[in-house]
Amino acid sequence: MPSPPSLPAAAAAVLVATDWTALRPAAGFETCPECPDWVYPDLPAVLPDLVHPDVATRERALSDAVGGAFHDLAPTRATAAVTMFFAALLPDPRTAQMVRPFDPTRSLRCELLIWTGEFLADAIWSPPGGPPGVRAVGDRFHGVRPQLFAAVAEHLDDPDPRTRDNALSCALLLAGDRDLAAHRDPLVPRARRFLADGRDTDPNADMDYELRSRALETLRTWGHDTTGLGRADEIPGTPW
Repeated sequence: MPSPPSLPAAAAAVLVATDWTALRPAAGFETCPECPDWVYPDLPAVLPDLVHPDVATRERALSDAVGGAFHDLAPTRATAAVTMFFAALLPDPRTAQMVRPFDPTRSLRCELLIWTGEFLADAIWSPPGGPPGVRAVGDRFHGVRPQLFAAVAEHLDDPDPRTRDNALSCALLLAGDRDLAAHRDPLVPRARRFLADGRDTDPNADMDYELRSRALETLRTWGHDTTGLGRADEIPGTPW
């Protein structure tokens, strides 16, 4: 079996600086009654394996990392830290490799951006009065949003269209923060091109629908006219 991989300096810094023990689930939540074989992963050991040279190890690491950050359809205490690690790993050329756990045609970089978008949507913009645990995760994101924006913005012109689209989706979510409002204007024409492109082959695909809905709702929230940009299957004014 190949030895554990080296990490980019920024990713290694997240791994070392995070108190992963403090982010483990509360007692009784480290297993899942519906999934008897599932056990909460050892994230400091799992995360470096995202760029492991062994394909099976890399794919298992992605599944475990997502499970540790988003368990039972809800953010966990580790969501913000895992997302920061994902963002720090994005520039690594090894993330251009394909991974199979979710979609064998997507690169690891694309998957990291997809899950970063999911974590941001669920943890930061939970509705007022939402579950205290979800609000607490959103609070942990607050101070790192500028770093996250800088990381995802590096991939707005990625040569892979799906990676590019998910980087845009993450950037739009982050630019909703007042402190990042200065980044909104350059994102608007990108969002309009994405919505007008019609590149998708299946208009009912969940991923495409979610990305388009986020972009539409963001433009509307920022006061832009989206007439003609939506499709019949997208309900105006309905957030993701």
